[in-house]
Amino acid sequence: MDNTQKQIVRTVTGLALGVVCGWLMYRFMDGNMVARVNESVLVPVRDVFLSALKMMMAPVTFFAILAGVINVRDSGMLAKMGGNMVIVSLFMQVLVAFLALMFAAVIFSGDLTYMQAGIVPADKAMTATQQPSLTDLLFNIVPSNIIDPFRGGNILQVMFMAIFFGIILNKIGVPEKVRKAISFAFNFSIAAMKVIVYTIPVMVFLSMASLISHTGMESLLELSGLFGGLFVGVLIVWIVGMLTVLLFCRISPLQLIRKLASISPFVFSVSSSHARLPFVLNFCSEKLGIDPQLASFSIPVGVQLNKAGNCVFFSLMTMLMMSIYGIELTPQLFATLLVSVCIMSIAKPPVPCGGIICMAYLLSMVGVPAEAISVVVCIDPLAAMFNGVCNESANITTSFVLAKSYKIARSEERFSRNAETD
Repeated sequence: MDNTQKQIVRTVTGLALGVVCGWLMYRFMDGNMVARVNESVLVPVRDVFLSALKMMMAPVTFFAILAGVINVRDSGMLAKMGGNMVIVSLFMQVLVAFLALMFAAVIFSGDLTYMQAGIVPADKAMTATQQPSLTDLLFNIVPSNIIDPFRGGNILQVMFMAIFFGIILNKIGVPEKVRKAISFAFNFSIAAMKVIVYTIPVMVFLSMASLISHTGMESLLELSGLFGGLFVGVLIVWIVGMLTVLLFCRISPLQLIRKLASISPFVFSVSSSHARLPFVLNFCSEKLGIDPQLASFSIPVGVQLNKAGNCVFFSLMTMLMMSIYGIELTPQLFATLLVSVCIMSIAKPPVPCGGIICMAYLLSMVGVPAEAISVVVCIDPLAAMFNGVCNESANITTSFVLAKSYKIARSEERFSRNAETD
């Protein structure tokens, strides 16, 4: 069992203990006693964790992206990424995000405002921001100075600065001392974030105990529905994959989807994309007939580009929290969310709590109190398994479409032969 799987086990344990503790409080304590326990113990400890998480969000995002940009020295690789692979990947992700937001708007259309009592009531929230328009989102990405994005936690502006500074450093040449300094800052940020991540099970316990003690088991049923939504999200990604194959390749996608379904249990059980890589490469070559040279390029690059699972999770989680805080989904907000979800999905930093960092930005953007991120912390480690299936399915589909587009040989006969024997 690797460290990620151990963390999931600890998180599930904290979740279960929190539910039991919260139910006992709900069942055997009166409302005043529950409120005192929450205000004197559960909420203050939870807020310490949230403060520590917010403290590290901007630094870890900035140095993760900056380190990644300055370490890309092969300009030919960047040129290839600007071609058909990016087009196919973006097509899939925009369509997945659109369908996921529509689906989430339907399943979370009921009145869930009662759940505020177990998180933080809107009138007692420390922070809540005004919803930006799509124009604000796109044109305010450039900060007026380099301090405010870190101070205000504007992750989109932090990402812009990291990419911009990284490109400039590559253009003028990065001295080895500077490269080592950036690498050190990145490793330091990761080490600090790992300490925070190690406390997540305690955070999950406190958050669930607080939620269940106020709302009873009814709120747990709503959160359980979220996992049903994640399962439907996998189906959405497969449907979009079928449409992509039909549109770009003009062939039946049924055999591809059947083969994706066969590898999905393995992907679900192996949390690390790096650990899955050799098996996925072999699957692409042996089951789909994709040329190994193409797969060895498209699959590793696609790990960073194909983030359909993030689109599904971010859409479901944002819509759930909007429903809890009674925020209306207007057409303008839907368009802003669609763009934001796609950007955050691709730009999610490959660091511990990367998804939580992106969700914190999305929640603040739609006007959900910052304290609500505690619910995301409970769900994120478990949702990562569904995200992996979605991301890998999109990645394999993109590689398959590239193989067909470039007519890289073995694909036709090997795919047909395996279709008959599988």
